[in-house]
Amino acid sequence: MINELISQEDLAMFTSAGRITLGSIYFEEGMKDNLATFEVFIRPDEKRNYFVLAGINSLLDIMPKLKFNKEHLDFLKKVYNFSEGYLAYLGNLKFSGDIWAMPEGTICFPYEPLVRITAPLIQICLIEQLVINTIMHQTMLASKFARIRIASKDKLVGTTLVRAHGMESSLKSVRISREVGIDISAMALYGMKNADFKAEGGVSTHFFVQSFDTEIESFKAYFRHNAEKGIMLIDTYNYDTGIENFIKAAKESEINGRKVRGIIIDSGDHIEISKKVREKLDKAGLEYIKILAMGNLDEYKITEFMEKKAPIDIFGVATEALNCTDLPKLEVVFKMVELEKDGKFIPIIKLAQNKITYPGKKQVCIFHNAEGRIVARIICREGEFKKSLLLKMVERGELVYKIPVTEDIKNYFFSQINSYPPLLFNLREKFEFPVLISEGLQDLFEQTKKKFLSK
Repeated sequence: MINELISQEDLAMFTSAGRITLGSIYFEEGMKDNLATFEVFIRPDEKRNYFVLAGINSLLDIMPKLKFNKEHLDFLKKVYNFSEGYLAYLGNLKFSGDIWAMPEGTICFPYEPLVRITAPLIQICLIEQLVINTIMHQTMLASKFARIRIASKDKLVGTTLVRAHGMESSLKSVRISREVGIDISAMALYGMKNADFKAEGGVSTHFFVQSFDTEIESFKAYFRHNAEKGIMLIDTYNYDTGIENFIKAAKESEINGRKVRGIIIDSGDHIEISKKVREKLDKAGLEYIKILAMGNLDEYKITEFMEKKAPIDIFGVATEALNCTDLPKLEVVFKMVELEKDGKFIPIIKLAQNKITYPGKKQVCIFHNAEGRIVARIICREGEFKKSLLLKMVERGELVYKIPVTEDIKNYFFSQINSYPPLLFNLREKFEFPVLISEGLQDLFEQTKKKFLSK
């Protein structure tokens, strides 16, 4: 069997050999207990006015399970010849740090600290790439699905697993899409593994139609067994004959006491075809039948359909959404901001050109106007303001935060939308929401910069 799926037992090894080597140097230099604070943030991109944070709940689930087993240690001994002391340290390793983070589903912006981890330096070194991978991939998907959900307004939206970047990405996409309000998903495995999720099962395929001698025979066969869930493709051969055959089969099913659910437009001019199909369905007395549009849809196409009042009831998204084709990456970084030395925490700064980082533990605070609208967010020092977005979720390796279920995350996501200016969600215009630096943080930056440049 090809071993390409990451098992729970191998999570600790989801890092580069270089990071494990750095850990060995920290160990041999007597720095294994030195605490450090690292923060995750996203660098800006012109194609996104905002992001939706995801991956937090995955990190909370993963961290207690990180453990090096005998197979890992034997491999590291054989290939890299690490010392027995370091291997013994890895064998007893258990994440013992603190994690602060914005809740899953939070609307967020570039440079804001999204996750803050304080832990022994070796531990952070070993989890760095796991943290970046988890936040990057899931936030990328959540942000894309959120744009699609908002563009679709009151219409239903469904997604599937086809053409995703592999099996694990497919599984994650189902959960993440539901967190931002995507209505319909179809993965049977996710439904089996998660009791609160029901996989839909009604969309037909072209090969199903092609399996019968005639198109109308395929429709009738499907409706005999699955009419109430059935959503049929009508463009396998020709739209004109496809809609006529569909109407005949749907009327026959109706006479037999079973109403067909819907019809699929998968190619061609979705706007004009949907208008034509709706007219024919209504004329035949099939007003209850829904029209599902598919075919490489994304938030841009959906916005056009909505503006031109295409009579589409459900949008099906897959390739463009699952692969985030307009922005298939996020520049997520995980940087040290504080390091323990001689029992004291020293602010750490980075001054590389165009990649400056602010020192010290940070928070994000939100400012509202009198009407309750959010007018700005401010990155500040920990404790500088009373109310802040990052919550303590893990303390000394133990979970102290109640992980919300998908429905609660969805409600939280939607609760934020009306608090922001509508321009934030405009797909055609770049809008930079005000994210400010507090006076206290700016002062710490200047002090730390002066200190490091004087060395």
